[in-house]
Amino acid sequence: MVRGLDYYSRTTFEFTHGELGAQSAVLGGGRYDGLSEQLGGPKAPGIGFAIGEDRLVLALQAQQAVALRPLKAFVAPLGREPTVML
Repeated sequence: MVRGLDYYSRTTFEFTHGELGAQSAVLGGGRYDGLSEQLGGPKAPGIGFAIGEDRLVLALQAQQAVALRPLKAFVAPLGREPTVML
């Protein structure tokens, strides 16, 4: 995944829909711990996201026309600490 925004740190995420063609991203975001300092502000870790409302509507409309398929998910924990997933 390449969001093209270099201020993200550690975790990034993106939700896509296969029926939207080449530009399939619906929602994306991540952590940006150093962004405030880069802009001259105080240390303020954060997380944020953006959603394309037009793409969300298109995805919902496409979903009505597609038979239900099994959910495919990929989770890739990063870091030094072991992660327990339930």
